[in-house]
Order: sequence, then C-alpha cells, then structure tokens
Amino acid sequence: MATNFNNRFSIFLVFAIISLSWGCEDVIELDLKDAEPRLVIAAGLDVGLQTLDVQLSRSTPFYSLDSSSLVSDAQIELRSPTKTYTVAEIETGRYQATQIEAVSNDSFTLVIRVSDKSYEAKATVPTAAPLIDLEQIELSDLPFRDPSAVRLTALIEDDPTTKNYYRIQLFQSGENISEGFTVFDDVFAPIDTDFSVPIRETFMPKDTVQVRLLSTNKAYYDYFYQLALVTDPRSNDITPFNPQGNFDNNALGYFGIYHASILEKIIE
Repeated sequence: MATNFNNRFSIFLVFAIISLSWGCEDVIELDLKDAEPRLVIAAGLDVGLQTLDVQLSRSTPFYSLDSSSLVSDAQIELRSPTKTYTVAEIETGRYQATQIEAVSNDSFTLVIRVSDKSYEAKATVPTAAPLIDLEQIELSDLPFRDPSAVRLTALIEDDPTTKNYYRIQLFQSGENISEGFTVFDDVFAPIDTDFSVPIRETFMPKDTVQVRLLSTNKAYYDYFYQLALVTDPRSNDITPFNPQGNFDNNALGYFGIYHASILEKIIE
C-alpha cells in the first residue's frame, strides 16, 4: 500500500518500507536532503501468527527502494524471557522468524548487527482487544456527499484495566486503502464498556471492506502517531521531523508487537 501525499518535505526524514506479516506494506514517501545514510529498521511481531518480520534499509536522499538501499547479511536475534530466536534473511533486506511464543506482558529484545555496529530495541507484548462489530452509518443527510455513501464505526472490546494502543487498517481486494495512519489510544474509552471508533473513509453499497485492528505496544503507537502528524496534508502548521523510534545507536525505525483482529463487511 502506498500512502501518498502531495506535500513533500525537504528535511532528513525516515524512509522505510514497513512489511507487515500478512504481506501488506506501508510505503512512506518523502523527499529528503542529502545526508549521511542511517540504518532504517521496520520490525513487527504478529503475536497471533507467531511471526517476526524485519526489513532493513539505508536512508537515501531520494525516494528509492532498490537493491542498493536494502541491507543484507545482518545478524539478528530476538530474545524472549525464555528463548533466543535466530531471525534469518529470506530475501534481500528482509528477515523473518516464526513459531515465536509470546503472551501479554512478556518483554522482548531485538538485537541487530550490521557490519561492526549493533542496534537494540525492547518491546512488551500488549493486551489483545478484539473487534466486536462494524456498524454502518448513512451519510445521505450530509451536504457534498453522494447520498449512497456510508461510513463505518468499529466496535472494540477494550480492557479497562490496562492502557491500550491501537491502529486500524482498511483493505479491499487485498489492497490497503487506508487514508494515512489511523492510530489512537483508549484514554476516552468508557470504563467497563466497549467503545466505538469512527472510520473516516467512505464506502459505497456492495463494497466489501476488511477492517484490521492492531492492538500494539506503545513504541509502535508512538512511531505511527508521529508519522500520522508529518504525513497528514492538513498539518501544514507542523514542522516536519524525524519520527522517534525505540532503537538505540542512531537507527531510524521501530520494533513493534501487536495482536491483529479482523472483520469483513459487505456494505448494504
């Protein structure tokens, strides 16, 4: 999925291809100044699929992802409280480990060695929150809207005993159609009740929409919250900046852990 926006920013921002475990991609497209290349790490552990995907590249002064920007021959380990997993390179710049056992509140450490440098990030397994339902909202009474257009709200079973962080993604025919990055927390969620989150995209009758709710660790949420700010074409008053990830040693990117809950709806 390419998240496109017309406002290009001329500062040194992170460029990354973020490969999620079901094969979709978030492509962050930015116009960058010449600068010393830095390692860009996109690492996501899907708890349900028991799979860690890692993609390594070098930041470049131009939007480009070719064999010269991807990073091969890295040594990667994922350390859990009881086991160390070797993360193998499965294609140029992409690494994967499977059959990873993870439960809520487990702490994981991801260690990446490239040439003579080591990069490390820690993340904690979040609490899973399932999608309960997708409710349809008619837009026929709103001006400047197709009278057949509808929106959806996602009903989430939130755990009121913990602080929770979420991201929503939308798919049609296997393609990510999300408008930017939709991330939120449960700070305004009612206590002891489920809560609804409006989805800003509009749909037409007979559309088949798949909604994926990610229950994420805070570092993942923080990273994509920052990306949402700098890539939103409405945020002209925000000075562009590098999203801050959770890796040390001046690396760009993030190590995220998430549960995925998926519902599909045919628009009536």
